[in-house]
Amino acid sequence: MKKGKEVHMKAYAYFQQRGGNMIGVAEVVIPNGFTVDEALESVYERLQNLRGSWSFGPMFEGSPLEGSGEVNYDHSDAVTFLGEHPINKRTGQKMGERSMMIGDLIHLVGDDINKTFEVDCFGFKDYVEAA
Repeated sequence: MKKGKEVHMKAYAYFQQRGGNMIGVAEVVIPNGFTVDEALESVYERLQNLRGSWSFGPMFEGSPLEGSGEVNYDHSDAVTFLGEHPINKRTGQKMGERSMMIGDLIHLVGDDINKTFEVDCFGFKDYVEAA
């Protein structure tokens, strides 16, 4: 694919678990007009926990903070959480899903693209499945 070409796409994020298994955690709608590089950066940015949790609703719906009146600044309407929230073993309460990190995968699907990328130390690289 030519770098800089405009495509229409969605992204699916997969987080690496202990033991190397991958689990689907999110579907992300990519804004029209984004290039592949912009789409990858957008997915990575949206799946970070900086001022809340990307995996809970705008007012922390479904979390222990629901009803507190606190705003979840990491929520995005473009992200659909597909995973299962981790459970705090001490309290039994749902916790937010972790942030995207090195080794996690982003699969882009759309006009002229159906490709998986791996989060690398700096940016992203083509994903090559281990033999």
